[in-house]
Amino acid sequence: MEHAIVIQDVTKRFRETVAVSHVTACFETGKIHGIIGRNGSGKTVLLKCICGLIRPTSGSIVISGKQLGKDIEMPESFGALIDNP
Repeated sequence: MEHAIVIQDVTKRFRETVAVSHVTACFETGKIHGIIGRNGSGKTVLLKCICGLIRPTSGSIVISGKQLGKDIEMPESFGALIDNP
């Protein structure tokens, strides 16, 4: 089983506010995945981290075997539409 995205212990803080806390997940290649949760649970922040728009405070995100912020700054051939309410 090959993973397109591997998220390992990702945390994102904005000053004193913890938006995402210790998230770990793997997304298999060739499948459709969804991220669900209540308003304010950190879904959009996590997606922005995966897209390379913001950097996690700690943890790592690996896309197609390349670590964001180390091997690549943003994923190649990757698109997202992130909508604000």
